[in-house]
Amino acid sequence: MKWAFFSSRPRRGSPTFAPLFEPVVTRGLLGVLLVFVALGTIHLFAIPPFAPLDEPRHIAYAIEIGEGHLADVRDKVQLQKLHVRHIQGTHMMAAAAHPPLYYLFVCLPLKWSSQSGDLTWGTWVSRGVTLLLGIIGLAYAYLAAALIVPLKRSLALSATAFCAFMPAFDNVSALVHNDSLAFLTTSALFHAVLLVVLQGPKRAALVSVGVWASLAAATRFASMVVVAPALGAVALVLLLAQDKPWRRRIRETLLIGLALLGAVAATSGWFYLRSYRLYGDVTAAKALVEGLNRPVRTSFLHNIVTPALWRTLVSDLWGRLAGGVKLDGTVTLLGSVFFFGGLLSALRPLFDKARARGWAIVRGRQAAAIAFLVIAAAFVVLPIFEFYSRGGNMTARYYFPVLWIPLLGVAVGYGHFKSSLPGAAALVAAALLCVLTTEIYIGQLVGLKKGGLALDRGFMRADLPRPALLVSGLLVTIAVGIALILSAWSALRAGGSVGRAVSGQRRLTRHRSCLATAQCRGSRCGCWRGDRASPARARLRVSGRRNSLHP
Repeated sequence: MKWAFFSSRPRRGSPTFAPLFEPVVTRGLLGVLLVFVALGTIHLFAIPPFAPLDEPRHIAYAIEIGEGHLADVRDKVQLQKLHVRHIQGTHMMAAAAHPPLYYLFVCLPLKWSSQSGDLTWGTWVSRGVTLLLGIIGLAYAYLAAALIVPLKRSLALSATAFCAFMPAFDNVSALVHNDSLAFLTTSALFHAVLLVVLQGPKRAALVSVGVWASLAAATRFASMVVVAPALGAVALVLLLAQDKPWRRRIRETLLIGLALLGAVAATSGWFYLRSYRLYGDVTAAKALVEGLNRPVRTSFLHNIVTPALWRTLVSDLWGRLAGGVKLDGTVTLLGSVFFFGGLLSALRPLFDKARARGWAIVRGRQAAAIAFLVIAAAFVVLPIFEFYSRGGNMTARYYFPVLWIPLLGVAVGYGHFKSSLPGAAALVAAALLCVLTTEIYIGQLVGLKKGGLALDRGFMRADLPRPALLVSGLLVTIAVGIALILSAWSALRAGGSVGRAVSGQRRLTRHRSCLATAQCRGSRCGCWRGDRASPARARLRVSGRRNSLHP
């Protein structure tokens, strides 16, 4: 007997199976990626190499890996390989706390440019690779969000756009950091697990879970912790959501679970065991804190219940960017109001739906999918408070792997109104606030003292030809991207082609059922139009069964 929690088997004609990429969705995602690429390009070229505090250590670690040496976090950064006399912050090889997957993508251009005596072009190429990983990650974030809200794809598009409009996310995604790869691997893992939960444990989805779980664990600890709830969700689906004898379910769950765990252990288990052996800690945080001489702060439980720390995690999305620049005042206030205002506004539609459905907001597989996302987000966010209590820094980029999850709630808050004005205004306001924050950030980083845009000054310092023309082109690209997003968002909100696709699948289901009665009249039959007099509907009325062909 099937477990009641998963009793709602998804049908082929249900919205869960609706195509995720259509012309209107492609137009909206194109707009998101245009804005993200334009903002990322600004950060890529306007920020001087080694200006961000942590980037020199990531570059030094990548060069060591390119030379075939896996460094220790207690090793010193070799400044002669960076061709500089001094770097900001500690000289410890702090980036060696991360597995080497990301650095394999960027080690060769950095190694070759270091050998040539000028790391500038190698840094730019590596930043471009990071930006490309962020582009793919945004696409997977949309795919995962669209599975949660299959009939409201405008909310999924808004959540993806809000990710691209976060200044801290754009900033880190255009530097030599592994946060962009962590966002990509976890977003793809979320998509694969949601496919298993919502559409059943198919072979392709299970293989995708194994691949992305292995890559997520091999990127950094913040993405590795997502693997535990992901594999747990898959195990529950295999164990409880199949019409098979219990003995066979248990056997399949054990075999598939061991295969997935084996894949993760083979790709990254060796690195975390090495860290535990060297530092007594799989995250190497103990060795880092001791080397930096940072004091132990208040307890983990005290940090969890401190509202100021939660506000800091949110305001840092606008106020704390790489390079030691801390923005306070209007920018962070507007960002916090935008974020918390959207989350608070999302409570009303949830409350209304709860009252209408007897406090069962979602049921069956959809409830399981949302529970998995909430647990995964907790697995990523809570260790940040533990790291802070042990003397580490608290920064927003540590929860970038699950950034789109709270932003989906923000999208619900601004998109549930009958009028489309709040949702459209939120998109435009988030984009303008991101551009304003970027301008202020670049101005502080390059030390702008005269008139004009700081973006022009940043491009001039990078020795790019016609900096004013380049900046103007990027700003026009951002405007075009916002226009495409608003156009697609309006079409999806009004029904768009997603509704027509779902309706077409339902019509096809009715038609196939009518063909089974041998009474179908082809294009003249009412089954294709959904008429009440069609043979398929008549057969359902006579049999007295529930009309599963017209949900």
